[in-house]
Amino acid sequence: MDKYRILYADGALQDLRDIYDYISVELQEPNVAYAQIKRIRSGIRALNSFPARYKPVIWESLAKHGMRQLPINNFIVFMSSVKRIKP
Repeated sequence: MDKYRILYADGALQDLRDIYDYISVELQEPNVAYAQIKRIRSGIRALNSFPARYKPVIWESLAKHGMRQLPINNFIVFMSSVKRIKP
């Protein structure tokens, strides 16, 4: 099975921190925040095999760049420019 390398876009890690902070601090649910970030990161890690299984975005400005979307609970991970790692 082909494997793909995962690279985070500028700001993606900060987005994860912001999600964690909002749930943990604003909603006062640190355990829920930890679990949500864990689900998101797990979904992102799963992109290393067959990422094209996720549907393309419908917004033309993103679709023209080959963007796809991975829904995880109430969040959406956007991805593009997938290149296979050679064995």
